[in-house]
Amino acid sequence: MEEQGIIRKSMSPWSSPILLVAKPNGEKRVCVDYRKLNRLTKIYTQSLPNLSDVLDTLGEKHAQTYSVCDMRQGFWQLELDEQSKEKTAFMTHRGQYEFNRLPLWPSKFTCNLQHDNE
Repeated sequence: MEEQGIIRKSMSPWSSPILLVAKPNGEKRVCVDYRKLNRLTKIYTQSLPNLSDVLDTLGEKHAQTYSVCDMRQGFWQLELDEQSKEKTAFMTHRGQYEFNRLPLWPSKFTCNLQHDNE
């Protein structure tokens, strides 16, 4: 993830713990426990668009071309601002890191992903 630019070394005063979580197939997944960060984060509400409204809007504009965008690892597509990066810091056996891009786990970030894709 560091080579891909998703995370970078950090000197942040913030730090969240890492957890190993069992996947359904028995493998382990490394997760950052952002529960404390979530309690401190401001809520930015953004509801999902209604499919009927989206289709009506497309019809009104007489769209000629449609496309599909698979947001695989969509959270990692959005760059974080510098002030937010330090808050995503986590400690590993190789040192402390922070996310450059939107991580999956902080619950309030989901609304940001939806907002930026509208």
